[in-house]
Amino acid sequence: MNKGSSSYFVAADGIECGPGHDVSIGSLGKNGDTAAVEFIDVRNVRFTNTMNGARIKTWEGGQGYARSISFFNIEFDNVDHTVLIDQFYRDRSVQVRAAVAISNVTYSNLRVRGTSSRATAVAFDCSGGGCTDIHVNSMVITGPGGRRTVARCRNAPVAVSGQVYPEIPCRC
Repeated sequence: MNKGSSSYFVAADGIECGPGHDVSIGSLGKNGDTAAVEFIDVRNVRFTNTMNGARIKTWEGGQGYARSISFFNIEFDNVDHTVLIDQFYRDRSVQVRAAVAISNVTYSNLRVRGTSSRATAVAFDCSGGGCTDIHVNSMVITGPGGRRTVARCRNAPVAVSGQVYPEIPCRC
């Protein structure tokens, strides 16, 4: 068994982030490692001028799981990639499609004042069957000056409730 990383019952509350990178759950599964990440609660966070926002990142070839993760009451101001799940992070020499399984992820109350610096505000990029039980509730993310944003999905069935913009194209 490969070495791994484990984190349980982690809470991040009341953070002002930026300028800089993000709050990432990852990098999970690098070098085929096994991840065990569970019960992560990120809430009351404001991202300003950051590269990413609410992000989950796993390496291709990784094993294990990341589950029961919530992002609640999040504000974005000029963030490049506001909401992101990436199961395809990889070393260019690796050609494996398996990844750490991601499940039971909730995004709730991502505020109306949210702005993305790029047109793609939400990206759920999952390997076949690698993401399950993703929920988006009450999210509005526009571009600067209220410009239009989009969401994209790959292999990510998403349950949507409340006002959600941009529209999530991979609803279950």
